Amino acid sequence: MLALIEGRWLWRGSRAAIKEAMYRRMLRGKSESDLAAAGRDIARRVTLNRPVVSRIRQLTAQGHDLIVASASLTPVVQTILEEKGLPVSRIVASRAEAEAGRLTGNLVGFECFGKVKARRVTHILDTFYAKPYVIAFGNWPDDGPMLADADEAYIVEGNDIVKLAPNRPKP
Repeated sequence: MLALIEGRWLWRGSRAAIKEAMYRRMLRGKSESDLAAAGRDIARRVTLNRPVVSRIRQLTAQGHDLIVASASLTPVVQTILEEKGLPVSRIVASRAEAEAGRLTGNLVGFECFGKVKARRVTHILDTFYAKPYVIAFGNWPDDGPMLADADEAYIVEGNDIVKLAPNRPKP
């Protein structure tokens, strides 16, 4: 993989190595309030998937908890959800390391992606919920491991929500 970040080409390497370099360049020296400001800017520019938002609002109105899992950084995700008025119980996302109020450019642990995301969601479910019934929405194939663990799994494709067939092997 070859990546262009801030007008400079990075080396060929794994997705993880390129993302780590991107985080270091973009985050070092910033504050968590800078991330919240970025979240507000993103929230103004992005339109959330209406069918997914509608389903989420329906489920939360019925008293279900909403756990949002994202590879994005926690303060960015939290701010976007707040700006969009989505009630959230927990956020499972990538976490930026901070020292003396400034971001170091490193992540705490690994990026919340793929199998890491699935493990973190499972940990939250096992820790805080007794025998939960899990309905999951995700991108394909990145969220395959998380979707595989859900009781109901949906793939978001553009403005469509496609249910994984129960008789079809989960990803």
